[in-house]
Amino acid sequence: MGTTRTPLHPAQRGIVAGLLGAIALVVLAIGVTAGHSDAQSGRRLTAGTVPVGTDRSGGDVDLQQVPDLISTADNSGEVVGYIRKADLFPVTAPSPSDASELAGAVVEEPVHEVWDRTGQKLLGHFYPGGVGFRSLAQEKAQRISPAHPPKGTTATTAPG
Repeated sequence: MGTTRTPLHPAQRGIVAGLLGAIALVVLAIGVTAGHSDAQSGRRLTAGTVPVGTDRSGGDVDLQQVPDLISTADNSGEVVGYIRKADLFPVTAPSPSDASELAGAVVEEPVHEVWDRTGQKLLGHFYPGGVGFRSLAQEKAQRISPAHPPKGTTATTAPG
């Protein structure tokens, strides 16, 4: 079975770089089994960080080495939850012709759902543009949501 590699869109590279930078501040076990299974496949979900060395030249990521749930941190570096691998690395990546058309274009970064370690309970959302994580309680208090992001951000909802 071959390695599955997906080229990263410029917006995805920024998100991954931001997440990796924030995660680097926190010491976590890499690829720890979460202990819960995926309802669709029945297999156990893994949770952890994107292992060092999976971002290869050209921006390709070896998705088989990436856990199902990728830890994410708030702006202070504290791990606040997990973003699903499928949300950060969607199966439908832009083709090379799409990528060349997007070069220099303003790309809206998606808002990502942040889950608990089991991938079962939604905790909040990770907003682009330096906003970072907002819990469901914070979203309610600030009257924001993925459909109505904080002012000053141009965000779309993540595919999935």
